[in-house]
Amino acid sequence: DPRVPPHVFPPEAAARGLTTGRGVARCNIGPDGTLSACAPESAESDGPAFSEAAAKLASALKMNLWSADAAPVEGGVIHVPIRLNLRGG
Repeated sequence: DPRVPPHVFPPEAAARGLTTGRGVARCNIGPDGTLSACAPESAESDGPAFSEAAAKLASALKMNLWSADAAPVEGGVIHVPIRLNLRGG
C-alpha cells in the first residue's frame, strides 16, 4: 500500500546510528512482471541487513514486461538496488 510506508529499516543499523543504507536484491521476473524469489545480494559497506530489507521490498515490486529494446523480460533475473532512509535522520 503506497500510503503506508513499510517498516523495513534494519533496527541494528538504526541502533548503530545509521540513517541511510543501500541494499541489493536479486529477483526472478515472472510472466506478469512480478518479482519473485528475491534474495539479498552480497552486502557492501552498508551491511547485510540492508540487502535483506531490499529483498523484502523488491518482492512487492512489478516490472514492465518489455525491456527498453523491446525484448521480453519474463524469466529473467534482475538486481534491484534500494536505498533506505530513516525518517527524521
